[in-house]
Amino acid sequence: MKKSKRIMALILCSFLIMGLFNPGISVNAAEQEPIVKWYDYYFEESTEGLFKINVDGKYGFMDQNGKIVIPAKFNGVWDFDQGMAVAYISEQADGTFSYMSRYGYIDKSGKEIIPFKYDFVENFNDGTARVSIDNKWGIIDKTGKEIVEPKYSVMYYPYEGLIGILEGSYSDGKWGFIDTKGTQVIPPIYESIGNFSEGLAPVKLNGKFGFIDKTGKEVLPFMYEYANSFTQGLAVVRIDGKAGCIDKTGKVIVPIIYDDIQVPLDGNLIATVDWKRGLVDKTGKEITQIKYDYIDYFSDGMAVVTINNKQGYIDETGKEVIPVKYDFADNFSEGVACVGIDGKAGYIDKTGKVVIPFKYDYPSEWVDSNFNDGFAVVTLNNKLGIIDKTGKEITPINYDIIRQFKEGLALVGLSTPGAYEWDYNYSYGYVDKTGKEIIPLQYSNAESFKNGIARVEMNGKYGLLQNPLLSKTEPEAKAAETDAIIAKPTASKLMLDGELIPIEAYSINGNNYFKLRDLAMMLKDTGKEFEVTWDGNANAINILTGKAYTPVGGELAVSSNSDEKIAKVTNSKVLLNGEEISFEAYIIGGNTYFKLRDVGMVIDFQVTYDNATKNIGINTSSGYVK
Repeated sequence: MKKSKRIMALILCSFLIMGLFNPGISVNAAEQEPIVKWYDYYFEESTEGLFKINVDGKYGFMDQNGKIVIPAKFNGVWDFDQGMAVAYISEQADGTFSYMSRYGYIDKSGKEIIPFKYDFVENFNDGTARVSIDNKWGIIDKTGKEIVEPKYSVMYYPYEGLIGILEGSYSDGKWGFIDTKGTQVIPPIYESIGNFSEGLAPVKLNGKFGFIDKTGKEVLPFMYEYANSFTQGLAVVRIDGKAGCIDKTGKVIVPIIYDDIQVPLDGNLIATVDWKRGLVDKTGKEITQIKYDYIDYFSDGMAVVTINNKQGYIDETGKEVIPVKYDFADNFSEGVACVGIDGKAGYIDKTGKVVIPFKYDYPSEWVDSNFNDGFAVVTLNNKLGIIDKTGKEITPINYDIIRQFKEGLALVGLSTPGAYEWDYNYSYGYVDKTGKEIIPLQYSNAESFKNGIARVEMNGKYGLLQNPLLSKTEPEAKAAETDAIIAKPTASKLMLDGELIPIEAYSINGNNYFKLRDLAMMLKDTGKEFEVTWDGNANAINILTGKAYTPVGGELAVSSNSDEKIAKVTNSKVLLNGEEISFEAYIIGGNTYFKLRDVGMVIDFQVTYDNATKNIGINTSSGYVK
């Protein structure tokens, strides 16, 4: 008998050894010890594959493998943007307790590429950045050359190639416009200005607003008490304290009878009279009564409206599709919305039908009750849980903190009272989509997963936790060893003027990227056409606007391979009609991919996104709108 037990024990041990060391036998993720790389110094996620680190009050960067790539020697650093990061060094002023900071720029090796001499700087946009010294603003390029000498009291961001500037003080100075090279285009003669949009800018002269074009020519007379920049072909103006909208000819489209008008980037306008709101279309027609205390933004084709602290929903035509009867109403997401009545919350669909019963408490402001990827967080007796769209509770409702699922896992946490009334101790872990605690609640602080890792804290140390549900793909493994990031095939479809266009695209950090030649081919003969050429000697891609595209073959070809790929920032210059511009572009699979909105901005076509269908749209009949 004893001999038999020894044999069975040996057999069991051999199976255990095979399970642990044979790669062909898998171990359940929940049974694995979490893989964490621990560090003594604080760090937080940055951009472009790097993490900011803080060592003894100084800042630097490490990569996703924990290797310090830029030593912690700066008093502060910003996120990397286009391969550059703002950093600053602070020094104590002589004989005082105050500190002076000097800002400059570093590359990913930590090399100083623009000297630390400015009082303040900003990130680069279109190849230039605003900088300040001695309370005066100017512009530099990526080499640090001062394109515009820091001499202006105020300097706006560039809009449509022109920059608003103030000469003198706020009280008696004058405003004008320069171009991105610093050349004065419109002299500083105005009392106030707005940004250029759709070719025109509102300016104030002798106490009245009018509109000028980019040459400074008066296009619309100085007759308004106030005027906003154009959006959707309309500009809000005021006369005798009332607001309305005009078009670019000065014709009144929305009568100047309202207390206020809001013009969103797309869709209908919101008009206000005596603190009541309603919708007005772009022809000036009121499509709802002006009766609501509040109209929220549209989400999933519906907007929350409020009357006397009761809430309901209207659709994009202005129809009140769900009565204003709820004490609480959240935005629609994935076809349903969380609403509350008589102290209990549930979910309804777009017809108002109850799809999840009213049995939960109202969510607090910091709880996201919207469905995301089929799951939502609910509240009961001050505790949180997760439900699916059938209403099934996939976790117990006993957590104090829950975040939405990321990479298959949701961050959950519990709190316990600390030494003081206001003090709490937290423990964090992760659950999968079945509600199982895959990683125990053992961390004193934690974040959601991103790119296969999450930042966690325990016992005064800081760690990078690997997602146990993910095994590194070949692109991810390679990307971890370089400065590359992962490009994922986009799930969205592209519509060109309402027509579906099959095209290969990738998503990077939430933005959609397309091959430049695919876009040029697609826009051929649309009035927004452009040519693409390559200058090998200058290592430059040249975009030539207004010229017919010359196909080279292979445009609009869609690969059958839908795998993730490595994306690496291109080192090629990008020229627009021969002049260098700053574009965020990546090499993916040997081709250069560009952010669609960047291309839309320089070619001047409208880019839209439909939350309901997840479709990306290009509208060639409209100009670019930020």
